[in-house]
Amino acid sequence: MNKKRKRCAVLLLPILFPSWAIAAANVEELLVTGSYSETQRDNISSSITVLNRTDISALNKSHLVDVLRTVPGLLIEEQGGAGGLVSISLRGGESNFTVVMIDGVQLNDPTNTRGGSFDFGNLGIDSVERIEIVRGAQSTIYGSDALSGVINIITTQPKAGHQQTLSADIGEYGYRRNSIALRGVENGFGYSLQLGRRDSGEPVNGSRQQSDDINAGLSWTPTKHQKIALNYRTSDGELNSYPEQSGGPNKAENDDLYRSEYQGTSLGAAWTLQLTSLWQSNLHYSLYEREESFDSPGIAPYMNVPPYFADAEFERKNLRWVNRIGGEQLWLHAGLERREEYGRSDGAADFGAIIPAPSPLPPLTANIVLIPLSFELDRASKAAFIELNTRLASDTLLQFGARHDKPEELDTEEIYKFGVKQDFDNGFSVSANWGQGFKLPSFFALGDSLTGNPDLKPETAENWDIGAEWRSNQHFISLSYFNNHFENLITFDDANFTNINSDAVDTSGAEWLWTWQPHQLLSIQLDATYTDIDAEDPELKLTGRPQVKGGLSSRWQVSGSFSMNADYRYTGKQFAGSQHTGSGTTESLKSYTTLDLAAAWQVIPQLTLTAALENALNEGFENAVGFPGEPRLLRVGINFSFE
Repeated sequence: MNKKRKRCAVLLLPILFPSWAIAAANVEELLVTGSYSETQRDNISSSITVLNRTDISALNKSHLVDVLRTVPGLLIEEQGGAGGLVSISLRGGESNFTVVMIDGVQLNDPTNTRGGSFDFGNLGIDSVERIEIVRGAQSTIYGSDALSGVINIITTQPKAGHQQTLSADIGEYGYRRNSIALRGVENGFGYSLQLGRRDSGEPVNGSRQQSDDINAGLSWTPTKHQKIALNYRTSDGELNSYPEQSGGPNKAENDDLYRSEYQGTSLGAAWTLQLTSLWQSNLHYSLYEREESFDSPGIAPYMNVPPYFADAEFERKNLRWVNRIGGEQLWLHAGLERREEYGRSDGAADFGAIIPAPSPLPPLTANIVLIPLSFELDRASKAAFIELNTRLASDTLLQFGARHDKPEELDTEEIYKFGVKQDFDNGFSVSANWGQGFKLPSFFALGDSLTGNPDLKPETAENWDIGAEWRSNQHFISLSYFNNHFENLITFDDANFTNINSDAVDTSGAEWLWTWQPHQLLSIQLDATYTDIDAEDPELKLTGRPQVKGGLSSRWQVSGSFSMNADYRYTGKQFAGSQHTGSGTTESLKSYTTLDLAAAWQVIPQLTLTAALENALNEGFENAVGFPGEPRLLRVGINFSFE
């Protein structure tokens, strides 16, 4: 063991962590993800992880993606600091194979060049009250895009009584974050409001993001048989970074930056009506809108990625009607859904950057050759679905789901899902799941005027997993094995300069989690993920997906008012693509480790002071070719709550 590893071990011994790991064993927890209606964890056979506000606060991370990094099965791909792209691969699938939602409203944007993957760098952390991650194909519930799983981020919700919270966090390199939150419930009415502002600072040269968020929620229970809920969120911000695959601060030929301004709005409205003791009906409407203007300097020497710019907008409307019929031993979900999507992008690429200017002409005008990069598309789809759930006995759960989707101008998609879970008296349980999924081609892949292909087929998935859990007073152990088969993956064909459906890809692996609480003031978690990727094309190397990742997290409640935390993460070797040499290359990035330390002191019940030291050992590493990871960052914060 080298000196750096020894220092890690010594630092970890006295600083022990996570309350959130114990929450994974809470079988009575009500979930809103992975099922058509709110239900207990025991009523879902899929592999699920839940992080609540206590868990998130205990970790005390500066970015939401660093919280998600602690979850088994989630693989993070980054491009430098806070201004760079941050995407997540679930169980080795493409980043756009995971549905990402806020309060049940889907955020995936099919107009972007990543085919609809979500940039997690755009999300603040203060408004997040709960995160639910469901693994495996979930298209029978969520339709297109849910080939690998679902991540549902739930913001500040109404709470009994009235509560007001003020928080602020400052750190090195210009880091700033502050928020105010109000919420309460009285006489059947509930409200929540959260205002937040964040500035990442610039710990990584050229990479910075600033944003403002507003989250609001209303709930009304006019009678004991019905409930109405509204959720609204808007976020606007701006960012700059070195262009993706440009070689970043370490290898880019020039230091011109990619710049973007964006605004996103989501609205969710739900009406739940208990018609009889055995029949509940739910009507849910959601709206998501996003606008973005960006300008990229391209990647010198511009042969593959010229300068380009665009103004894009996207809108998704979704209306779903779900009925739950039955009791505790046998129940049925059935309903209908309609989705409408519209996307537009107006932009151009300057191919004059690669054309030498004739000497008699001024270079500033001779070198401008704009090629339009624009599209405008819309589509609608209708779906009908059914799910049968039964308990053959109190300890055996069987689930079967089917869905029929009819997208306009595309073939019908019929998909199925099956799950089984068996509980035993000694705290041991086993589960098995099999499912299918599909993803409609993104608007960018279909319509981009330079690379678009209107004949693309939907991407499809078939996956299965088996898992086992054991829980006792002090231990929680979870182990699962998964296997995914993806077909018709959409990739870029260099030879024909267009998007195509390519060969199949298989991913498989295992996820392991062990939580040990030897004392009520002490808890420790170990987790590990192994992912093996096998492509039919031997030359295809999927980027941003390390074969091995894992970590050790720990919490020590030193006294009634003081706690200390540590989170040690290991990320194995991974492939990363780059264009900084003028042609596409794929390199292998070295493995690296990080250690984050945190402490909290509750001065009085209403006032808490916090401190955090991220990447405490200041280990240097790259998370993309030429893009350094963030260096050591010291932060201090204050949280004041009153009722």
